[in-house]
Amino acid sequence: MIEPVMIKVYSPRGIVYKRRSTTRDNMPLKTYWSIGEVAEMLKIEVQVVRYWCERMDIQMNREKGLHRRFNEEAINKIKLVQKMVNDGIRLWKIKETLKKKS
Repeated sequence: MIEPVMIKVYSPRGIVYKRRSTTRDNMPLKTYWSIGEVAEMLKIEVQVVRYWCERMDIQMNREKGLHRRFNEEAINKIKLVQKMVNDGIRLWKIKETLKKKS
């Protein structure tokens, strides 16, 4: 579901402009998200995101300074892992399932 959102944008001179933006599935329209943003979106700890990415071999981009940046595909994989973990499926079985889907 697409919801319109009004965003205030401040110019260097202090003028406020209002710009319309949209979101999809509570995900702001961006290309990459930080690990903290992903954890906040999914309501889990940053350490959990990091652990799942290492265990499930989820690909993410790295910026200078080795900061993780997640695209929409990686976030969808993390959401799938979260759902499967909540359903009681073991991590090794989840990893096998993700490999088959790739």
